Amino acid sequence: MSLIAKIKRIRNQKRLITLEEQGLIKLSKESYYCDGFRVEVRHPEKGHLYLQIGNDSIVDGHYIFEKDSGNIKIGNRVHIGGCMFISISSITIGDDVTIA
Repeated sequence: MSLIAKIKRIRNQKRLITLEEQGLIKLSKESYYCDGFRVEVRHPEKGHLYLQIGNDSIVDGHYIFEKDSGNIKIGNRVHIGGCMFISISSITIGDDVTIA
């Protein structure tokens, strides 16, 4: 891994920690988050939970919240590849789902 890639990864991890500390996302400690996993909240509203991920999941991809009403809930034992989700209202992915 190049130095630039390592710096980008560290920046992304810090961004995710900040979003969690603000209560905007809830990431299960029992799930694995790939290097390409990104979350972008464009108009954050304090107290609104934008992204929630269940246990035993493998998650990659880019999650974008265009409005303060956006919400994505991902269940348990879910595998999501490098795709993009853009939420204006609500997206729910149940348990035991694979998305490539």
